[in-house]
Amino acid sequence: MSVRKLERKSGQVYEEQAMLPGLSYSMGPSWVHESPFCTVEPNPRHQKGAPSLKECAMEQLLSDQRNLTPELFSHIPWRMASKLWDHFGQRQRRTLYMWKLFATVYPAEFRCVAKYRCMKVKWPQMPLREYWSVVKSDTLSWRLVLTLSPSLGRIPELVGDC
Repeated sequence: MSVRKLERKSGQVYEEQAMLPGLSYSMGPSWVHESPFCTVEPNPRHQKGAPSLKECAMEQLLSDQRNLTPELFSHIPWRMASKLWDHFGQRQRRTLYMWKLFATVYPAEFRCVAKYRCMKVKWPQMPLREYWSVVKSDTLSWRLVLTLSPSLGRIPELVGDC
């Protein structure tokens, strides 16, 4: 909402507007550097026809990764879930969020497919504590290599969070 104001000394009228934080950060720390949206790309197989119901359902399910939770995948067998992971790979939309989700729900099977996930952050866009919350897990243990620029974190953040 914008508000018009008058500066009495100069007589200038100006408009003041409150802005929301950037869209990427407003979706949560998992989506600051990666996008949760998977675009629909035409499949060359369907130039003269419609995609199958299975393909339409997969496109719709994966169109927004923010809606996907471990509970949603708890009753989906790995052979079906692996096709979703492959679909993300074809669209180049394998995110850290989805890697964590699959590692949580399918720990044994997924380890054979994707042992690790690499995400390089060249320009930090949020506090170190937020990055830590993205990679931290209470139920799983995994190795984490964290390379920091000295200008990124303050000493209390580096000592307190680890």
